[in-house]
Amino acid sequence: MLEANEGTREIMEEIQTRMARNPDRARRIGTFGFIELEDTWGDETTIL
Repeated sequence: MLEANEGTREIMEEIQTRMARNPDRARRIGTFGFIELEDTWGDETTIL
């Protein structure tokens, strides 16, 4: 099995952190995709 490189681990940790902080506004998209709605930014979103 392949191990994730440092960059991939960082992204995975960031996604987990954001999902824990904003469970009502953060969703996974596939394996590494992620979308987070930011109410403080109006209609803008964060997509990783």
